Amino acid sequence: MDTQPVNALSQLLGNMSVQDLVTALKDTQIQNQALKNEIRALRTAPIPIEAVSGPPSAAPVSSPVPTESTDSVLNEASGQASILKTKESKDKFQIAARRMIITGHVWWEKKNIFGIGQASAQRELDAALALYLQGSAAVANVEKIVKMRLVLQLYISLAPQYHVFVGGTIPGSYHKLEKIMKDAAKDIRPTIINRIKSYAAKICEGVAPYDRFQPDFDRYTDPLCRQLVGYEAGKEGVARLCPCLYEPGKRVGRDTLFRSPATLKILICVLWGGSTLRTKKFQTKTTYGGLWEVKEVTPAAIVFAAIALCFLLSGDPSFSSERGANSKINYFSDFEFYVSIIEKKLAKGSKSMLATQKLYNDEVFPNFRHAKSAAPNLQANLEENSEEEEILRGLDEVEAEVYSDEADFTAFADAVDLQVDTQTVPASIVTEDIVEAAPVPLAMPRVTAMKGKGGRKKANTSKEAPARRSARGQGLEAPSNIDQSPPAEGMRRRGRGRKQTDSDTLATTLPTRSTKSGARSGTKGGARAVTIPEVIEGENDDEEASENDNDDGNGNGNGNGEGNSGEDEEEEEEDYEYAH
Repeated sequence: MDTQPVNALSQLLGNMSVQDLVTALKDTQIQNQALKNEIRALRTAPIPIEAVSGPPSAAPVSSPVPTESTDSVLNEASGQASILKTKESKDKFQIAARRMIITGHVWWEKKNIFGIGQASAQRELDAALALYLQGSAAVANVEKIVKMRLVLQLYISLAPQYHVFVGGTIPGSYHKLEKIMKDAAKDIRPTIINRIKSYAAKICEGVAPYDRFQPDFDRYTDPLCRQLVGYEAGKEGVARLCPCLYEPGKRVGRDTLFRSPATLKILICVLWGGSTLRTKKFQTKTTYGGLWEVKEVTPAAIVFAAIALCFLLSGDPSFSSERGANSKINYFSDFEFYVSIIEKKLAKGSKSMLATQKLYNDEVFPNFRHAKSAAPNLQANLEENSEEEEILRGLDEVEAEVYSDEADFTAFADAVDLQVDTQTVPASIVTEDIVEAAPVPLAMPRVTAMKGKGGRKKANTSKEAPARRSARGQGLEAPSNIDQSPPAEGMRRRGRGRKQTDSDTLATTLPTRSTKSGARSGTKGGARAVTIPEVIEGENDDEEASENDNDDGNGNGNGNGEGNSGEDEEEEEEDYEYAH
């Protein structure tokens, strides 16, 4: 037996370093993957018509022979291997890698997306989506959808001249591109999370009070934060679709999922800078959104904001693809689960999800939108000091509840009756949407109680009333700039007692923001108490720290619910769709 080749191979291996061996193994894997892709393409390609219906004397169909043009393309691609070392190319690879954290997958480097052809990825994605839409929600199908989406996103993120490196066409170049992009993603992710954490109090305005985000505050043991994250009494674990992901002040359901203003603010903070939350000025030159050329929202971007919000409220010390150290939330699994929900709803043409997508595009990318969303009353209230917006919101909120995929007469009746399940939405969120009404200098319609069917009281705005009315038995006078319009959507006060007439006066409580919805007067049969927000004029804080200092004083009632008559209220069980 001739041992000369064996000795030569042994000598060659002995002269190679460990890194060279790893590189050689990776090149072999790339070649095997390329062969598998070719075999897969041949199996899925349609059979030529000539080969089936041609005349018997027709010549057999032969495999394509490499032509001069094919050889030139391969030679040109091989010559491009050197461009991986240029600074310009590295910058483009790093930008693509960082952009994919927001638009593709927050942990995309764990998905092994290199070495797959673009056409093959599209075919596999179409097949996986077809199975998923038919009801096969297997884990393998969900993972396949996420992975193939990432492969296509990678091709979109890079210029066409770099596609030969993504698919492993050029041996020896696969691992170089992979290392450059993975290192860039790992370096930028902690920076993004730290930016979100530094503006957490501003982001979560209307969701959680400012003091919850002090450095020494334990959000993991805080009852409000635990409720928002999805902890349920007497149950282990958390609801997979937690309450903080829904639009505040609205019923928990498909049409309000992923519409929390906090998720919008997270994307604005990451892409356009934390100062944009205060100034509302979108800078596109020096911010991540401008440098990465992000111009529209993707399902992964929505889910990234949702996962980041859960992390802010969970009390976990670090943001990791593993389970949270305190909350035990599997962020990686939840991310892919949320993406699959959005993908499925968009594939089915869901009106609510299409409207949610428009909402994000309008609010997060206003400089790139030629037309605003036509969906009724779906835009988040990011400009809280706009009087016009506050007034229009109060008048149009009845219509907002009707807009959903499954809108029916019952939903419309509930919306008109201004009813909400206060058990499914934290009280602090509901009252945040109610009492932060801007002062109105004009007289607003008077609110009187009309008893309808079932003994329920409804708002009557048939006539105008003077802006000032003396408090019954209190000797107080309500300021003229108090908004006495019908209560905003999100709360319906129930109580016994006689029907309020025009001669009744409104008992006022100055100034307060109750954390319990549905507070009533302590006098049996008396007038209902109206919570009147404190109006402070002439203050326009430029410093974000001063704004944060005012949050706690403006939004956190003592939660005692003074004046409660002790009557029992109806309680409805929480219904979190897709929950564990």
